[in-house]
Amino acid sequence: MKNLKNLNVFIYALFLMGLITMVSCTKTGPAGATGATGATGAAGAAGAAGPDSVQYSPWITLVTEVKFFDPYYGDTVLVDTITAPGITASILSSGAIIGYLSASALGDSAIVNVDNENLVNMIQVPQVGKIVLYWFPSDDYTGVQYRYVIIPGNIETTSTSGTGPVSYNPGQLKKMTYPDLDGILKMRTSGNLMPFRQ
Repeated sequence: MKNLKNLNVFIYALFLMGLITMVSCTKTGPAGATGATGATGAAGAAGAAGPDSVQYSPWITLVTEVKFFDPYYGDTVLVDTITAPGITASILSSGAIIGYLSASALGDSAIVNVDNENLVNMIQVPQVGKIVLYWFPSDDYTGVQYRYVIIPGNIETTSTSGTGPVSYNPGQLKKMTYPDLDGILKMRTSGNLMPFRQ
């Protein structure tokens, strides 16, 4: 029995020495020198515009696709249909589609909202997947540049004065001048550009 007691004391002593050794020994030493920086990986592809994203087209040169006589107006009507895949039933019910004309190709630097009846004699009819534009020969817009902007609903962005975050609703955005809208959406040459011809 004495041997068994000595064996237990020996095992207990070994266990205690092992525990002390584990606690008192550290496996970390001083930090080594920093290694060289690895090569930068390739940039990932841009993601598609989400359903809640503002989308806009590139500048599109208008053409006369169809001409027909409208007895109501007693005049010929010119028509151009622009493909706008971002226009959905949801956008039509709760968003905004804003069209702009630029006659820069014709030597005029003004950019005007198509809905401005004081300056533009054009009817813009957004439909699911497209925008149909109607105008009369007396105000022929063939060759004029057109851009549309699709806004899904209220958007949170920096204000036109550059301060704040501000929330704009579709009605407010439709009333903005092109420079103001461009200032908050940064539409100049990149972004959520959409295809445009059928």
